Amino acid sequence: MNPKMKVLVCDPIHRVGIEKLEQAGFEVHVKPSISGEELRNSVSNYDVLIVRSRTKVKKEIIETGKRLKVIGRVGVGLGNIGEKVVIIAKAFGMKILITKRTPPAPALLKELEAEFIPLQELLREATLSLFMFPILGKLII
Repeated sequence: MNPKMKVLVCDPIHRVGIEKLEQAGFEVHVKPSISGEELRNSVSNYDVLIVRSRTKVKKEIIETGKRLKVIGRVGVGLGNIGEKVVIIAKAFGMKILITKRTPPAPALLKELEAEFIPLQELLREATLSLFMFPILGKLII
């Protein structure tokens, strides 16, 4: 049996979101007031990192998080991780793939040098994924 993927939730999120992760089989650790130093010291133990607006995901967090497969943001827009992560990902030679219900504006894709693809294809192709979740108390698929 495969061990559960470990999720670190770094900011306050609705309990429903945590329950959905647990129901999906993840081992969830909620640390809504984790300091930057604590995050740097512990991120290597996690497969998934979920933030809102308080936690800043910087280059050293990504570099330290060798196990990270997903960085998720609960909120709206690129916010505190999107644009910087795109810049860092490009520096590492990563391809930028975007998925959402409706394709983003062509100008955004051009600006980010990104490609729009369906979620199933993204999950097949991606090595590290950045997921942004809407601020809702329900799961949207």
